[in-house]
Amino acid sequence: MTQIKRVPNIENVITNINQEKEKINLAFVDCSGSIKYEDFQAFLSEILNFKNAFNSMGKPSEKFMIVFADHSVKGEPIEVNEVNITQYMNGRLPFLMGGGSDLSNVIKQATQLNFFKDKKINSLLCFTDLLDNPPKFKDLGLSKDTLIAYIAAPTTTTKYQEIKEKFTEEVKDYAKVVNIGEGVEVIVKQNNNISPYKSKI
Repeated sequence: MTQIKRVPNIENVITNINQEKEKINLAFVDCSGSIKYEDFQAFLSEILNFKNAFNSMGKPSEKFMIVFADHSVKGEPIEVNEVNITQYMNGRLPFLMGGGSDLSNVIKQATQLNFFKDKKINSLLCFTDLLDNPPKFKDLGLSKDTLIAYIAAPTTTTKYQEIKEKFTEEVKDYAKVVNIGEGVEVIVKQNNNISPYKSKI
């Protein structure tokens, strides 16, 4: 009689299949020296809009985290809620703003923080004035099915339109670039949070 070979560690295999990683939406906020105070305020307000929009899509279980950075990440990720966003908008920040910027490096720093090691980043929303070299996808440390968008600051859309156009061209294969105030409508409509750009990467 033929013996049936038992798959080694089958219980662990089944457990790994069934244990889906916790899904996270990450708001990355550029707080370098070129960011104007009114831009920063607009960023925070828009982050709340995104959180509320995702919740209204029936995804309140997905955490919405925020990371601040200039040339380096400032502290640990913080879960977004109306209380802490209001505190930040009133100037009670856990860090000092200013310094240079290095989007590629600090986004990768952020995505590799210990907090995210056992989690799936569904979306990265990067709030910035775009006054830095456009990051290459390969440098960000993200999976190809991550929805990625750069949300342009108010002063960028009024003063630096050429820069925005160049930035948009450089990242078009993996990300959207949208004006602040338009992002929720443009991005949240992709309610499966799967990047439409992955086939181009």
